Amino acid sequence: MEKRFQVSEVRGVRNGDKRTITGHAARYNVLSGDLGGFRERIASGAFKRILATKPDVVCLFNHSDNAVLGRTTAGTLRLSEDSKGLKFECDLPDTSAGRDTYESAQCGDLNGCSFAFMVHDSRLCEYKEEEIDDEEDGMRSMVKRAARAIIRTIRDFANLIYVSVVTHPAYPQTSVDARHLLVGAEVRFRVASLKKPFVTGKCASA
Repeated sequence: MEKRFQVSEVRGVRNGDKRTITGHAARYNVLSGDLGGFRERIASGAFKRILATKPDVVCLFNHSDNAVLGRTTAGTLRLSEDSKGLKFECDLPDTSAGRDTYESAQCGDLNGCSFAFMVHDSRLCEYKEEEIDDEEDGMRSMVKRAARAIIRTIRDFANLIYVSVVTHPAYPQTSVDARHLLVGAEVRFRVASLKKPFVTGKCASA
């Protein structure tokens, strides 16, 4: 299982007694920070097939299984694909976690999302070396410089595990929190093999 994080607008909407939060758990064509020797993007349409299978996905608060906010099989969590990426709508329960999440979203205190997923790396991903605009810390500003990096492009997902609203997003498009970074052995092997010597191209079929 792998996890990814991002800064995202999370909104709280109230309709009568129903409290709902909405946002994007993942965005298309956004380049991640360094994930341990490579960067990553999600190709447009990558969620289409897995969503058509109607997967059993839960919505959590801060990755906690003790703070379940909704579930697709219960109809309280709805996932969809739009031009931006993976969109979610979650009808919050009348629990302390549900009420607190709604109030924090209304105040703007919650501004991060995460999602956990699985891929068959050799069949669903592509690796290439690309030139990117990297950023280097300067004394007074961030200086952009050209750099080359291995980019892992995810074109499909084997499974979606959960989406989560988080207080501390660790994937603000420029960095990733290594404490929550789970990268499989297959991915690490492919990145290492591509680096010495580096060869561009698609992953071999499994």
